[in-house]
Amino acid sequence: MIDLAAIDANGTGRLWDEAPLLPDTVGWVELEENGWGSLKAWAAGPGRVGRMPQDDSSRRVKVSCETGGVITSRDEPFTPADRAGLEDSINLYLADAGVPPRPVGFTWFLRLPEDWPADRDFAGEFDRIVNTSPATDADGVMPDVVLRVMREAVRRLYR
Repeated sequence: MIDLAAIDANGTGRLWDEAPLLPDTVGWVELEENGWGSLKAWAAGPGRVGRMPQDDSSRRVKVSCETGGVITSRDEPFTPADRAGLEDSINLYLADAGVPPRPVGFTWFLRLPEDWPADRDFAGEFDRIVNTSPATDADGVMPDVVLRVMREAVRRLYR
């Protein structure tokens, strides 16, 4: 179900548009560049999500081909088509959870909880809470269920 408090009259996600541009990443943790990481941002909600402009110009991808049982690999530039495919994949996952698509061109971050110890892995703790929930214990868990569990992880981590 879509979080109506974070949706504006045009059906877009205010959370995405209102996330501040960060001058640096001190006190923030970068989210995974996939549907899971984007769902974490949505679950965390306003005030806990930030962004930085994304730069794919030096990014590379590994391309592998199999011919006659022989696999060859090479590095190639990350193209606009690669970016579009990645964004489509992320937004399809978000749509399955009832979440509007996120804007393109940003790397997304979560603000660490106050007094979070520097030696403690925030992303790992977040994922542990989600992955050990009875609701996500079954194979084939739907993104809307994951979102519900992620909201519980947010409540626990940001007490």
